[in-house]
Amino acid sequence: MNTETQTEIDTATVLTAEGHLRLQEQIERRAHELWRAGGCRDGTGLSDWLQAEREVLEQRARAYQRRVSTAAAAGRTQRIAAIRGAHTDPLATPERYSA
Repeated sequence: MNTETQTEIDTATVLTAEGHLRLQEQIERRAHELWRAGGCRDGTGLSDWLQAEREVLEQRARAYQRRVSTAAAAGRTQRIAAIRGAHTDPLATPERYSA
């Protein structure tokens, strides 16, 4: 992995305190949904929490991967366009034949 990509990943994975709280709230909501769906049984809190945590973090990882893939594709498109623009044949332009 190149240094630029590693830096982007390192930067993107840092959570602010507010972001961490939002993440915890998402996990808490999902754990509560799982607990209710399981019949509100005693003794399932930890397993519900761990499953909720796994689901929420996997969802975040997929969303992040989609953003990275989309950004990488856009970057490739821009680089290809720049390369094509830099390699146009100046003799093939219409201005050469209009004189």
